[in-house]
Amino acid sequence: MQWLIDIFSTNASIFYVLFKLFSIVISVLYLIYALIVLRQSRLMLRAIEETGGAVIRFISFLQILLAIFLIVLSFGII
Repeated sequence: MQWLIDIFSTNASIFYVLFKLFSIVISVLYLIYALIVLRQSRLMLRAIEETGGAVIRFISFLQILLAIFLIVLSFGII
């Protein structure tokens, strides 16, 4: 059992770096996804006449802000 503790204590920085890299990659992928959703919602609103278009645009924009916040958070700036 001690060898398991030694592995995690000596390689803690490796696990931290891998976790940080994983969180950055996932955050960037989420930003790309949010940009695609924003584009698709704009195309959808242009194709149909919808009264709640401002709400849909706001939610899409809010999703972009959340993705940017996650990227900043994953870099550890905040």
